[in-house]
Amino acid sequence: MSDQVNLSSLAVQKEKLLYLESLRGIAALTVVLLHARTFARDSLLLSNPFVMNGGLMVDFFFVLSGFVIAYNYSDRLSSISSFVGFQTKRFLRLYPLHLLTLIAFVGLGIVKIIFVKITGATPANAAFSISDFGAFVNNLFLTQAFFESEFTFNGPSWSISSEFYTYAVFAGVLLAVSKGWRVFAYFCVVALSALVIIVFRPPTTGTIWVLFTCTYSFFLGALTYVLYSKIKPKIPSWLAYIALILAIVSVCYGDTLDHLVHPFIFAFLMLALLWGGDSHLKHYLNSKALVFLGTVSYGIYMIHTVVWYVLKQVLGQVFGLTTMMDLGEGLEKKVVVSEPIGTALVFLGIVLIIFLAYLSHRFVEMPFNRMGKNIKVR
Repeated sequence: MSDQVNLSSLAVQKEKLLYLESLRGIAALTVVLLHARTFARDSLLLSNPFVMNGGLMVDFFFVLSGFVIAYNYSDRLSSISSFVGFQTKRFLRLYPLHLLTLIAFVGLGIVKIIFVKITGATPANAAFSISDFGAFVNNLFLTQAFFESEFTFNGPSWSISSEFYTYAVFAGVLLAVSKGWRVFAYFCVVALSALVIIVFRPPTTGTIWVLFTCTYSFFLGALTYVLYSKIKPKIPSWLAYIALILAIVSVCYGDTLDHLVHPFIFAFLMLALLWGGDSHLKHYLNSKALVFLGTVSYGIYMIHTVVWYVLKQVLGQVFGLTTMMDLGEGLEKKVVVSEPIGTALVFLGIVLIIFLAYLSHRFVEMPFNRMGKNIKVR
């Protein structure tokens, strides 16, 4: 009897929860708006507490990833070969676009050097002064979240670095722990991660402890799946609206809540949608436009910093739109544009980012995803 299994074909037999995919797209756009504040911070579109605390959306990504991976693979990983197949599929899902944006930033650094030599301009940071060769090697091996003290090259990729190795931890737990003890194992990973976060209070990036900020939210997402799969309560659909409002408020007041609280609120929102039956909110989230945003959300998340970087360099080096701003760490040279121009640039930039994300999804992500679907594991 053959025990060959195609992990991808088994995973897609389950219903795709499109409304959760749409939330991923909305979260990705929030991060895009947050990083637009590097040149348009006075725009009314950006100067609100939800966008200013948009970095918390990364925690939502982790919770959602933990749920989706557990939803699709909890019953599929049972051998070393399946572990290798699973991790290879995740690599093909994440790495190609990461490598493409890494190469893009290397190219932009070279262009910056040439531009400075030709014009004699004085950039705030010389090319490759922070994103140096060591940072390039770490980005190449997806270890930048652990060993880089600052964001380098494509800054948001630190979360991809953390998540890739968290996948391996998750698969390792499934292999090492019998099915009856997995929930306990998930709880242990969440508790250990929380303990490390409380004791060491790791920064967003810079030390190996950053892995625990990912494992905490990811395994909380896995526990959310266990709860969803074991319990099927009938709850009123309006509870999802309450959960959504609570999530929005928690992000707006992000600094007043402990960082460990937000992932629980995000998990509650997911469960309220999963258990709430049909509702206008779920119908809205299932709309084609929002589902499309969710479909291309990885490209939106990975590509937007390239677009904002180019725009910021053009504004600063070509048009000279810079000023000295006190950001709490001394005077720094920052690009600043007026509110109407900044808002217009943000809108145009978002359109370009979504278009590029669509192209990357079609011509970069999908070909490698198809390669992943053909992976058979024993």
